[in-house]
Amino acid sequence: MRNILNKRPSVASVLALIALFAALGGTSYAAATISGKQVKNGTLTGKDIKNNSVGGLDVKESKLGQVPRSAKALQADQAAKATQADQATQADKASSADNATQAQKALTADQATKATSADSVGPNGVDSAAIQNGAVKGSKFGTITKRSAEVTITDNHSEFKTIACQAGERALGGGAYWNDVALNDTTGAQLHLVYSGATTNGWQARGYNSTGDNNAKLEVSVYCVN
Repeated sequence: MRNILNKRPSVASVLALIALFAALGGTSYAAATISGKQVKNGTLTGKDIKNNSVGGLDVKESKLGQVPRSAKALQADQAAKATQADQATQADKASSADNATQAQKALTADQATKATSADSVGPNGVDSAAIQNGAVKGSKFGTITKRSAEVTITDNHSEFKTIACQAGERALGGGAYWNDVALNDTTGAQLHLVYSGATTNGWQARGYNSTGDNNAKLEVSVYCVN
């Protein structure tokens, strides 16, 4: 026993013990003293971080980029808002147009209600300026009557005839033509219409006969409306 205690340990034994103590104490030392300042930036990867170990307080949101799905969701939301805004604009325009149409219909109906009836318009109360172009059709005219008169013109003579509308009538137009003569190329060149035109409220015409027929008649007509 005494021999064993008095025996000195060898160098190899001492080194082995130092290595053992270093191995056992070094791990606990590193675990207790290594901090973030001692870790080189950019050296840790996802594999070095334990799954589900990073919590909300460990994350700085301002440094995070936008998640791809979040970007798509944001775009979809913006598109939806733009569509809603466009639909609202279109709806507003449609509402305005409908209101304008209803207002115009109401105004037209009100004007029609307030329109002056024909019974309240006196004679000569409406002039041409109050009537729209093309508004007066044939059915709007009163009775149109043709009034005629004739004059016999002998050979180598000239005569005229006047025909007038009756009281309450107004002349619309008129004319003249030869009657009771066999018209051909020869007589057509020998029967002359000297003039034909309107008078104050009628029509007049003058003819000249050089056919040799003493029974040539010139008929003068006027069209009257009451």
